Amino acid sequence: MVNDKSNNLFKHPVFWYVFSLLCIFVFFISVFFSNFRFNVNAPIENWVNAASYFNGILTPPLLAITSILIYLTWETSKKELEATNETLEVEFNFKIYDGMIKSFVHTLDNQVELEFRKAAFENAWQYLTKDYSNKDMFIEKVLEKLHPETGKKDLREICLNFEITNRECFNSYDLGTEIYKIGEKTEILDTFEPCFRNNLSFCYSRGSKQLEVRYPVSIRNFIDILNFIEEHSKGTRNKNKLINYLVFYIEPRIIKKLSFNDEIKNHPVFPYLPS
Repeated sequence: MVNDKSNNLFKHPVFWYVFSLLCIFVFFISVFFSNFRFNVNAPIENWVNAASYFNGILTPPLLAITSILIYLTWETSKKELEATNETLEVEFNFKIYDGMIKSFVHTLDNQVELEFRKAAFENAWQYLTKDYSNKDMFIEKVLEKLHPETGKKDLREICLNFEITNRECFNSYDLGTEIYKIGEKTEILDTFEPCFRNNLSFCYSRGSKQLEVRYPVSIRNFIDILNFIEEHSKGTRNKNKLINYLVFYIEPRIIKKLSFNDEIKNHPVFPYLPS
């Protein structure tokens, strides 16, 4: 402990300032008294001349040393300020990162946005009335069970009111099928609902060409999280810290489901995530 205190003392600028002063003072005192004798009873003029000598000799080096120490103090303060600012920036960025992750988790249990529900309905209607192998039977059942003029509108209202969360779309994506049952005993929704849900799940991977916003907010939030990790991780160690925090809130099962989105799967950070 004594050695630590000594080392810290030698590193302190004040120590070197005092040490320099003593060395300069001792040097010029030695030079002065090697040429002149010390006499307490010397006339006042001699004392004034001696004072002028020391003042003239010591002032320039003292000013130079003082300037150097001021510069060193400024450099130290600058480094400390930069370190403080860097710490504050890290804390600020982490709060943003924390908010992004919690926002994603919260969004998982929110209903899928209305604009994607509407697009999924139109895609399902287009498929079942034009591309479906049993489209004639489906159209006949629509005319039979619903009003000819308002049938599509009524079916649309039913579908838009389904309780479907982002999490459900993630979980059901790889279970989707494009083989939809239809027969005399099946209801319209027995055929239309799975088609609608499948088309709603597809927007998480394929995006939507019909909408200005290509992906649902949950997908966009996760892509933002990956971009944040890539931008703010300086080295693998920091990247691992950010990823560990992500995995703490988002279970690997959900992360694995997200891989159906090409933009996420091909992101440079995604290979570091647990699968």
